[in-house]
Order: sequence, then C-alpha cells, then structure tokens
Amino acid sequence: MMRTQILTTTAMSALLLAACGEQNGAGYEELEPGDQTETETLTQDDATTGNPRMEDESSMETGPGGMDGDAATMNAGMDAEGGANISRFYDAPFLLDYTQDRGAQPLEIPDGLSWEAGDESYILSGELSEEPDSSGMTGGAAFEIPTNQAASFAGQSVEVVVVASAESAAGFNVAYSTNEGQDSGWHSFEAGQEPEAFMFEYSVPATEAGSGDYIGVVPTGGEAVNIHAIAVRHANG
Repeated sequence: MMRTQILTTTAMSALLLAACGEQNGAGYEELEPGDQTETETLTQDDATTGNPRMEDESSMETGPGGMDGDAATMNAGMDAEGGANISRFYDAPFLLDYTQDRGAQPLEIPDGLSWEAGDESYILSGELSEEPDSSGMTGGAAFEIPTNQAASFAGQSVEVVVVASAESAAGFNVAYSTNEGQDSGWHSFEAGQEPEAFMFEYSVPATEAGSGDYIGVVPTGGEAVNIHAIAVRHANG
C-alpha cells in the first residue's frame, strides 16, 4: 500500500510541475519492502532551497539486544555533500555536532581508547581490558551534559541519539548516566559505512544534587567508529 501511495504522489507531482512549466522537480525515493513496520526516510536536500524533505512516516527499527536489553536504530539521511544530515536534531536541548566541528570534546577518554579528528566526525577506536561501568562518568568516552540541560531531563523520558558510521561493520555501546548511581545500562549498536542515527529511550530519574549527566560511548570488537553527532532530546517533543 505504501509503495502505491509514493508512486501516485510522484505521478501527481510530475503532472503539477509540467502544468507550471517546471522541468526539474525534486523526486521521491521509492521504498523497498522489508521487515520494518515503520520507517523514516530523509531525502537529499532540495536543489533549490537547500532544505531537506522528509516523508511522513517515522519510527524506530528494533535492533539486537544490548548488554542490558533492547537497542533501537533509526535511519539518518545524507545531505548533498554526502555527510550525515542531522538537521532534525537541531532543536535537541543537548547536541554535539561534529559535522560542523561544534561538538565539545569528551571530558574523559579511558586508557585503551583513542579519540581523533576525522572527516566530518571524530574517530573513536581501541579496546578496553575489561567491561566498562555504565554509571558515574561511565567507563567509556564520557561526554558531559551540562547541569542546566541535565536538570531539564531529570524525571523525563528522553531519546539518546548517536549518529555514527564505520569503514566496515563496527559495534559500539552507548549509555546515559545521571552521575548519581543511576544509568540506562549499555545499549549495543552496529554502525555501517553510511551515517545512521542510533537511538534508545531512557526515563531519567528525578535528581536533587543538580550535577551534570554523561553520555558514555565505547567501541566494541576492535573496529573504529566515526562519531558524527550526539544528541539528547525529550521523547515527547
């Protein structure tokens, strides 16, 4: 049914463009059948306006379980230059955008891991000698969420997003920590050659101390992961 709707929309758009004398309208991508019940497709930027076009469907694809349970992924679009298009996360209260080199550096990099500048990303690589802790500052590369932003997440359900890619399939784990003994546990994902937005939802406990929170990221399997962006936003908008 969805395939038919997209083809029909394309045909109607072509007729309207022809009637208006337009020759170069932006097309629609054709969805392929698959196991996903819902998907979110972000097409390339409009050649005229530079603004991304987004189809109406949106959801997350459930991935393999992490170290503590389920993980989820969401496809991320590519902009005209081939980089990760993260414009849909610009309204997130917390956003590290390494595609624009506007992201803060990790507050801590544990021994065994490396964090180096790459092309529209930072490359997180290396291996840890033992399983890292997901609490406190976490035992991975620790990204601090400032106190005022962490306070807005306290007692709320949030979406934690990491836009990542790799030269070949590469696993990595992500955790949200309140730095007060409560955390999401590690969620496991696998990055591919194209940047994707990997996401999970976490209900942040209410806190009283008002300290900053942390996002921890750890590569797994010995393969390097390109981190394009990290974001945290309220799950209910």
